[in-house]
Amino acid sequence: MTSRLPSLGLLLLGVWAVLGLASGWLAGWDARLTDNWFRDPSRQLKLDDRVRLILIDDRSLEALKAPLTFWAPHFSRLTASLINAQVAAVGLDWLPYDLDPSLFSALKSDYPELQTTPGNPWLPLFEALQKHPDHPMVQGIYPPNMQSDAPAGMLDQYRPAAELMAMLEPAQMGFLNLSRDRDGVLRRQTVLPVQLQQPLWGASAYPPFAARLAEVALHQEMDLPNPRWLGQPLPLAGDGTVRIPFHPDLQKAPRYSFSDVLEWPENRVRQEFAGKVVLIGAGTKITQDLVQTPLGEVYGVQAHAHVVNALLTGQFIRDFTPAQAALCCLLLTLLGLYLGVVLSPWISLLLAVLSELLYYAALHTLFVQKCWLGPVLVPMLGLGLSWALGAALRARWKTQEERYVRQLFGRYVSPAVMEVLLKDPAQSALGAVGKRKITVLFSDINGFSGHCEKKTPEAIMTMLNAYFEHMNRIIFRHGGTIKQFVGDEIMAMYGAPLDHPKSEEAAVLSAVEMMRHLESLRAADPEENHGFYYIKVGIHCGDVILGNVGSHERTEYAAVGDDVNLGSRIMGLTKAFKADILISKEVYLKVSHLPGMSFVPKGAHPVKGRVEPIEIYQVVAEPATGEGTSS
Repeated sequence: MTSRLPSLGLLLLGVWAVLGLASGWLAGWDARLTDNWFRDPSRQLKLDDRVRLILIDDRSLEALKAPLTFWAPHFSRLTASLINAQVAAVGLDWLPYDLDPSLFSALKSDYPELQTTPGNPWLPLFEALQKHPDHPMVQGIYPPNMQSDAPAGMLDQYRPAAELMAMLEPAQMGFLNLSRDRDGVLRRQTVLPVQLQQPLWGASAYPPFAARLAEVALHQEMDLPNPRWLGQPLPLAGDGTVRIPFHPDLQKAPRYSFSDVLEWPENRVRQEFAGKVVLIGAGTKITQDLVQTPLGEVYGVQAHAHVVNALLTGQFIRDFTPAQAALCCLLLTLLGLYLGVVLSPWISLLLAVLSELLYYAALHTLFVQKCWLGPVLVPMLGLGLSWALGAALRARWKTQEERYVRQLFGRYVSPAVMEVLLKDPAQSALGAVGKRKITVLFSDINGFSGHCEKKTPEAIMTMLNAYFEHMNRIIFRHGGTIKQFVGDEIMAMYGAPLDHPKSEEAAVLSAVEMMRHLESLRAADPEENHGFYYIKVGIHCGDVILGNVGSHERTEYAAVGDDVNLGSRIMGLTKAFKADILISKEVYLKVSHLPGMSFVPKGAHPVKGRVEPIEIYQVVAEPATGEGTSS
């Protein structure tokens, strides 16, 4: 399984690359899909019953005959009446226009409702503001593109009447701009002040209309620069917006016709609106002030009312953090990969579909119960894509394993490895198969580079093959396994894959016999024209991890561990000690009783990769008596 991890890793990287490319495109579809959740009647939402709407509706346009450009007296009277009724806050989602005094005086006689208007139509509001210095009024404005360098004529189109601006402080104004998504649907709205390039209408920054209205109603200010509201951190997105909960019942919140309230007596106004948060705005399609939301099309003033309700209740839709969203994608991708790779196709397909349905249901429940909104389509795409690729990879692996088993026995050089695999075919699988104490032997040819300089490559290859042939026979005879040839180096193992009760003795006896055998060969070739006869050997024993490593194209039986490296390091010390065979103390303690050889202590010496120095012994063999030197 370990050898398959790169393939699985590449598959995961490929899936994540696709998800990364598709996430932006899927975000819009994700939003459209979850828009339906906002209409779920079981949502656990809070509704502040203080929110009231006064709409300039068709009824008002029928009752008040004057064109909207002449409604300044009406706005003045209504807002003054609400302020005197001690509302918690009143917000005007409308831009009353400047009135030409001469034109207004000439035309007001044509409209009965304007005939009683004083010379200054804004006088009622002015008097109300004087009586209530801490008045709760918020006037909506439209800073052009949130810029202050627009032409003066353009600025005049987006500001309220000059008389009204003169009566209000910048703190009583908030921008009405809404933060629609790319598809034109309002799902988020900024709640933080927006800094302008240059001061505009007496201020360098303006808060959003709904946020300022909530601040006035609750007598609280937004905590900056780390935005907090009602003592809690705001769940802001990177662009400074929050998700609006869009309470379905707010669509049925008490609403009144502008013209009706305008005619109410003071006591009726006080009874209906005292302590309430009142929003005044368009309620007719004639004004074209319509906004698309997850609940459908609403008037702009209703959209602001949803933001106000969220701020009054402190309840927002909270997106998953990037880390949480990434974790969902990762878990579902891993699940899909697991199902595709481990289980049969039809069962895994059924479980994959069921997993996607359960994930969708879990997200929906989390949204309804806790107002958390997580990613839907990207994780589900990750699960489906990883399942499909995992199933394809599983089919490919199955084909490769069949071919791998047929070809495996020709890959191993050591008969011992073949024997183990014949007894236990399960060990042909790549990966660790166990931990065991073994003895490793490293040897290489002295002066090999010099030989290569003096002889042709063809001659070197012939001599090297002959040398390996002789050494292999000796190693195999003592129960060793050839791990690998690296250049002129041999690595042999004793005790793997077959257990060897006396692996240390076998390794030392092999080394001694190798030396004796090469000495006998050298006697027949004193000029060293046909072979290599001088080698050095290092031997160590210790615990290693055994198993098959590599790929399905090439597999090797391997021993992995620090003690393997130490055997190579000991061989590297032979030149410094002018010794042919060096062994570690651990090996010496097991072979010190062997006849026909002596052991010379060389002291403790530091080696690369070890903090503590290791004790080294030189093996000195007695002259050969004839045995063990046959080729």
